[in-house]
Amino acid sequence: PRRIQNMGFVEGDIRKGLWMTLNGGKVFISPNEPDLTKDGFDFKEADIKTGGDGGTDVAYRKADEGWGVGGSNTKYVRFCG
Repeated sequence: PRRIQNMGFVEGDIRKGLWMTLNGGKVFISPNEPDLTKDGFDFKEADIKTGGDGGTDVAYRKADEGWGVGGSNTKYVRFCG
């Protein structure tokens, strides 16, 4: 089973959605403006190849530049747009 490692807001703004990292290196992102009155969210898996290292944190430096860090001091960056 997968376990949540960390969660946060996309670019620090709840209106832009939620992200969560799971053990095994998975990263999921919710749609914009998630309904916080619901028990679940429609998360989509992000296209990040971690090789199975657990993701521990994600941050956006700019709207089109996301960074992540995982187990064994691995770092990831994704440029969109």
